[in-house]
Amino acid sequence: MPRRGLALATLSLAWIACGSPASSPDDAGPPRGDDAGLASRRPATRDPLDPSGRAAFCEGSGALYLPGASGESRCADRTTEHAFRFAVCSCSDLSVNAPLTTDGFDSARGPYTEGAPGGSVGVNGDAAANARVAVGGSLWASGDLDSGARVDVAADLHVGGEVRGFNLGVRGGAAVGGNVTVASMTVDGDLTVPESALVQGASARQVRRAPVSVAPPCGCDDPIVTELPAIVARFADDNDNAAIDLDPASLESAGDTELNLPCGMYYLTAVGTTGLTLRVEGRVALFVAGDVTTEALTVELVGEHAEIDLFVVGDVHASSDFALGDPARPSRSRLFVAGESVAIAPESLAVGNVYAPRAGVDLGAGVELFGAVVAGSLSANGPVSVHYDHDVLRAGDDCEEPTGCAACGDCPSDQACVDGTCGACATDADCCAPLVCAGGLCLPVLQ
Repeated sequence: MPRRGLALATLSLAWIACGSPASSPDDAGPPRGDDAGLASRRPATRDPLDPSGRAAFCEGSGALYLPGASGESRCADRTTEHAFRFAVCSCSDLSVNAPLTTDGFDSARGPYTEGAPGGSVGVNGDAAANARVAVGGSLWASGDLDSGARVDVAADLHVGGEVRGFNLGVRGGAAVGGNVTVASMTVDGDLTVPESALVQGASARQVRRAPVSVAPPCGCDDPIVTELPAIVARFADDNDNAAIDLDPASLESAGDTELNLPCGMYYLTAVGTTGLTLRVEGRVALFVAGDVTTEALTVELVGEHAEIDLFVVGDVHASSDFALGDPARPSRSRLFVAGESVAIAPESLAVGNVYAPRAGVDLGAGVELFGAVVAGSLSANGPVSVHYDHDVLRAGDDCEEPTGCAACGDCPSDQACVDGTCGACATDADCCAPLVCAGGLCLPVLQ
């Protein structure tokens, strides 16, 4: 199946104009993108733990496969590209009590520029903005949206329930499943509401009457988390620790520690250090059976193929630094947490894509995160900014093509699941939120 180009220097995601949201498939709107840069995929290898697979994995051309409960291996890189479709995703109601700003960039195409398009926000439930919110992409909420402060959405707005409150600006289109009763709401595109919905205080290019349904947008039930204890236990005896003389229990209680990690799979029972620096010199997967508790957690990516997947069964707390990689390429750093708590210290320059759908994630005041976060619940007691890296959507390029599908999340991120087969999309509804259909591909929507 032809997909996007795979050489990072030449990859490009289409920049898609907004105007009518996915809930309005009959309104084609302005041109939505192109298929520039597409190329055939490289062959994938099933298991990097086998000699042939390990060589490809360490050369940067093989996927990371993990054992599944059914005995079949699962491509973790496919999970990555679907877990991190949003800059911020809450698996429950979200109440924003401090300013939140998101934007985006594509580390495969160039450096971060403040305020660049991208960085969607998703909420599985109700969303309440009690402080200023500026979303650089789309905003999706399956429940109601209450705005007690100014909310700006650079792309489209999708709300399954009602929209109430103070002052909203939407540069794209809006689809709302209930009444719209606001002091002021400006929609540059179309506003779509059900036939019986009340619209008060909102202006739009036109108001369209049609059914609107918004499913929970965040993927919070991936089995990689529910099965993580068993996955990590498998690597207790099948790992590369011996190659670097790493005792699995050596970091349970330690001072400042630096580990040099060449390409491989490594296992630790727990981390309890005053500081931990990981120098990652290739493609690395690190499995931790307990908690990670440290003052400073730092990952240094060394070399062209350096990247890390960190799998933690317990909680993760960093009381000062939380930098899981390079802010110039945050797509290369992923953290999967099965525990109940993740804490990032205030005023941190944080890096990484954090998938913690069971955890309460505490972003300290002044946190600037290069990457993305999926949280069971999310809290912040001060301003937070998130800079989303679109390159994470390419993480699964080396995974094998699925033989069938039940939902869009079973397919490569730029493909739709149509009649049980992964392939071209026909409408935005075929794509996983917040992606939209452009030229048969599911791509990020950018204003």
